[in-house]
Amino acid sequence: MTDKPNFYALIPATVRYDKRLTANAKLLYGEITALSDKRGYCWANNTYFSELYSVSNTSISKWISSLVKLGYLKSIYEYKENSKEISKRYLSIVDAVPSIATEEIPVEEKNECKSIEKIDFDSLLVLFNKITNKGFRIINDKARKQFNARLKEGYSKTDILTAIQNCSNDDYHKANPKYLTPEFISRPDKFEKYLLSDNKNTQLPDDWFNRELTNEQIKLLTTEQMKSWRMNKMRHQMDGGKLKPIIR
Repeated sequence: MTDKPNFYALIPATVRYDKRLTANAKLLYGEITALSDKRGYCWANNTYFSELYSVSNTSISKWISSLVKLGYLKSIYEYKENSKEISKRYLSIVDAVPSIATEEIPVEEKNECKSIEKIDFDSLLVLFNKITNKGFRIINDKARKQFNARLKEGYSKTDILTAIQNCSNDDYHKANPKYLTPEFISRPDKFEKYLLSDNKNTQLPDDWFNRELTNEQIKLLTTEQMKSWRMNKMRHQMDGGKLKPIIR
């Protein structure tokens, strides 16, 4: 019997936007995070997942293999005593998405003191290279100042990653990848342009709470709306159902 899942399934940006993964593999990753205990281990076997998603064990095995191959999961096996026969398999979540915030720092603004997050630029560099398939060794001082300025303006770490992803997906930058740099995307005009680039014509359906949403529509939800929507989706999945189809 598998552990009961948590309310929330976590699918970090690096997994969501990894074009090498199928949509089902990404969904499975989220399910594994929901089933993982406090040590980060998921004990559910392939049969559990195949029954949950009404697919074959072979399909589940392929999805897990792709997640392991790309470094998002680790398969750990226990063997029967004095035998090479596997007695138990569990999955471990690999910390594929390091946080880009290390602490909060006070900033005085109009005689008020508010807190903003300080960026861990080593982690941001890893994420930037992973999203863009680049090989930058540093984020220069100008880009660092510009990224920090975006946070002071009220943007979030998620906004930074979204802008980088949208810029990387832009047709111009696919044809001219040399211009896609941390310094470029951290400029105020470029940052805002690419942060909003995939949301211009996106709208939420009236019944969004009970409907599947695109990535662009999800970005329009408030934090509380997103929590409610994800919980509702998880409840449907646990009951063997699903949300209504996407309306774009």
